[in-house]
Amino acid sequence: PPRTHTPPIPYATDVTLYELFRFFFDISAIPPRYFFMYLSFFSTDELHKKKLQEFAARTLEAKDEYYQYCKGEKRGFAEVLWDFTSARPPLSHIMSMLPVFKSRKYSVASCCEWQEASFWWAISPLTYTQRQTNTH
Repeated sequence: PPRTHTPPIPYATDVTLYELFRFFFDISAIPPRYFFMYLSFFSTDELHKKKLQEFAARTLEAKDEYYQYCKGEKRGFAEVLWDFTSARPPLSHIMSMLPVFKSRKYSVASCCEWQEASFWWAISPLTYTQRQTNTH
């Protein structure tokens, strides 16, 4: 099912963890480098701690490793937490670092009402002009 960007739940009600991660937080987003340093503070495994600190280091090699690990493999917050299971920060700390879904008010495709029996198309016309070149 497609992601919905606006939660159907008012903030004053109780929400489940599933609803938080389904409607509020984007756990598939690629984490920034400082997230790895932050996780290293909560890691109990020395190998995990060292690797997390390597990803967060300011060297060119560390940047290359981070890029390959996160951006090359498209690992999000959820996969990083899964890979480094010894890092167990409090839930409130994780939630303060996760990006939230932002509704795109300009898009008809970001409607939060989803009906399983229907199929919706979002089409945008594309026009462009091609520059002519003289090849003599």
